[in-house]
Amino acid sequence: MSDSNLFVRTTSPSGRVRADRRKKRVPPLPQSLPLSFGAISPPLTSALRLLQSTSYMDEKKQQIFDVDVLRAMRGLFPAGKEYHFDMVAFTSIGTGSASYIASTLPISPAVATYSEWASLASLFDECKLVHAALLFIPLVGSDGQSFASATAAKVTLSAMVCGVNHDNISSSPASYAAVARLAKSANVIRCVGDTSGTVATLSFSAPRGLVWARTVTPAVQDPPAGVLGSFDFASDPSSPLSMTTVYYKNTLRCTVALRNRA
Repeated sequence: MSDSNLFVRTTSPSGRVRADRRKKRVPPLPQSLPLSFGAISPPLTSALRLLQSTSYMDEKKQQIFDVDVLRAMRGLFPAGKEYHFDMVAFTSIGTGSASYIASTLPISPAVATYSEWASLASLFDECKLVHAALLFIPLVGSDGQSFASATAAKVTLSAMVCGVNHDNISSSPASYAAVARLAKSANVIRCVGDTSGTVATLSFSAPRGLVWARTVTPAVQDPPAGVLGSFDFASDPSSPLSMTTVYYKNTLRCTVALRNRA
């Protein structure tokens, strides 16, 4: 960000009032910033707070940011310098009118709902994945009883497989077998079953060769770029589940790298 000019009124020995044009000093940015998982740099935090405070909602309930503020904030982040930021989204896994689960949880900001993304996309030109983790919080015990109500009717249980699909943006898995094949590949960290009644975490880091994508299109399949990938899960169709039942609450934590183009 360039220095802004400040006018100061002073009085000369002759008694005449004059204006001195002085430069207001702006402290330099730190040369190195913490890039570890969960770290947020002070300049980035300050910029996001200022950006949010100067935004407003238009008639379509869309968040609009002041153009001058955006231009000023971008100046805080030198071109080519990389910053890491954690984003969090919340979702659930359950059944609808069908008695089985076959769905996907994309990590792309174009699909998942991260409250921070609108501000980050306004501040930076490019992004790519660093790490993603999905926390499974069971709502039903291993006996089929809801943790929220001891008097609620018990629900049926089934084995469930979960896997990481590095190349997916938003497509749901074709079948239980498709996810089971993912779960046996080297890309997957863990399988979980909804009969365990225990909290589990499935996580993965960005694969080698992943390149930067524009923040306006944060996930690209060919060539693989940006915040790409999904967590896929499916229940065993041979063991039907109770319909319209939520079996898990989930917390998705995604660490992204951000930068401005040179």
